[in-house]
Amino acid sequence: MPRADQTQQSRSEGTRLLTFEAPGLTVELQVTALGTRRHMIGQLVPNRQARVMVRHQDGIATVDANGFGRSGSRTSRPGSVRCDVTWAASKPAPR
Repeated sequence: MPRADQTQQSRSEGTRLLTFEAPGLTVELQVTALGTRRHMIGQLVPNRQARVMVRHQDGIATVDANGFGRSGSRTSRPGSVRCDVTWAASKPAPR
């Protein structure tokens, strides 16, 4: 995943829009505050089925992105996250 200085973000009403780019892969995240929790909706480009591991300070959430590259996850507290993407064909996503 790219360094933090490569992150593009905007804020609106407790929602953050983040874009991470790597060769051959873009991860778009919408992070919304829901009380003390955070809800993330993700989009992978190119759109493909994949397994996404979301690592956060409370542990790891594993979610599956559908054929449109979409997924969602919740973390229990605000903080930094890391997303590891593995394409459905077991081919690791570009880093």
